[in-house]
Amino acid sequence: MRWLFGGYVNRMMTKRLLLLAVLLAAPLSAVAQASSIVGTWVLARADKLLPDGTRVPDFGQSPHGLIVFTSDGHYSVQIYRADRPKLSSDDRIKVSPEEYKSVALGMSVHFGTYTVDPGNHTISFHIDRASWPNWDDTVQVRTYELNGDELSWKVPPRPDGSIPITILRRALDAQTKRIPLPASQNPSNADLPISAAVWAGDTLYVSGWLDPDIKVHTDTTSQTVGILKDLQKFLESQKLTLGDVVMMRVYLGGDPAKDGKMDFAGMMAGYSQFFGTRDQPNKPARTTVQVVLPAGARGALVEIDLIAVRPK
Repeated sequence: MRWLFGGYVNRMMTKRLLLLAVLLAAPLSAVAQASSIVGTWVLARADKLLPDGTRVPDFGQSPHGLIVFTSDGHYSVQIYRADRPKLSSDDRIKVSPEEYKSVALGMSVHFGTYTVDPGNHTISFHIDRASWPNWDDTVQVRTYELNGDELSWKVPPRPDGSIPITILRRALDAQTKRIPLPASQNPSNADLPISAAVWAGDTLYVSGWLDPDIKVHTDTTSQTVGILKDLQKFLESQKLTLGDVVMMRVYLGGDPAKDGKMDFAGMMAGYSQFFGTRDQPNKPARTTVQVVLPAGARGALVEIDLIAVRPK
């Protein structure tokens, strides 16, 4: 009897522990999901989806906005039109009703506390005060999507049937993201103490790049083309183009076919295929120098590094 009673107690304790684990799992998941949106977000777009499926700007071209989610559950949303007209007077009493109307329609501001439901992909804004007074002391629920550093949510349809869509980008000014070397720059898969590139906010700093086909391309022009084609692919993987490059440094090694002198003309012949063209007219700032390339022993004649900036 004692053994049977002990077994019964153990089974009951096990069931209770399992029940406790299940009960804790949901709030822990919600906390983890909420923590993923904690931080400062910059408005990328404020659009609206019309009933016919057309998507158009809701706050004009290039609206401004800042959204903050704190780790203790508070938030602030600020969205403004970029083209708001200046008021006719600095005295609030002298401003016309029409001007006040343009002010009210040119912004969406509210603050309070928030909760996240990861199962239903919703954010509930428990609004303290808002620029639209009817939202004061209400709860507004938004369906959201979180993809990396992009957060977006939809507002329930307005009376006219349009659906506002807010798209945000995480503010990364104080953060960095390091990208490992791709196979083209590290064919031996060595554990090298460098990154292919480092994001610092909206700026990408790319390390010195070599032509992946040095053994095939044995002159400066073909190596320059090989490097820029490979860099083009790498930038595309970061959602950038060669048109986003703002600074480039070109290091030329001595060409044995030219008595150890750099082949500047050969580099320009390859470079000019990618910059200042009809398809890609943007021209970066650039420095070109002759150096002793570390990879020169392997046949490298060109090495290029660059800085690119993500467009607003």
